[in-house]
Amino acid sequence: MCERWNDIGLILTLMTSAILSGCNAFTENYQGERFERVSHAHLVESAPEDARKIGEARVLTCEELKADDAVAAAEEIGAHYVIMSRIDLGERDLPVGTTMMVSGGPGAPPIGVNLPVPVTRLWYEYVADFYRVGDDPHH
Repeated sequence: MCERWNDIGLILTLMTSAILSGCNAFTENYQGERFERVSHAHLVESAPEDARKIGEARVLTCEELKADDAVAAAEEIGAHYVIMSRIDLGERDLPVGTTMMVSGGPGAPPIGVNLPVPVTRLWYEYVADFYRVGDDPHH
């Protein structure tokens, strides 16, 4: 029975990942000013002195995000630089809904019942700070 639960959890996780794969979590969670798209943004450890912070994105997720996602978000919002950090929040249980078939009684067909199943995942908090220099979109 436990193997079935693991299989169901894996399937639901894969389906969720497939649905979310088209979205950039940094862009979806961005708060701040937006400018015309830039052709190239830089991932840096600290922003240059002449850059000003235009916004940030905070993402809590059990998915591992990549630096390329932060750079793509920076380009889309018009930032020249992005600083990205990741904080490991440890393991947490996530209730995932699944449908189980239970007996409908003597002579009755099975009935589908929706039940939450706890699935343990590693969780992270990602923070991306976005910076821009002047008004030159080609910087």
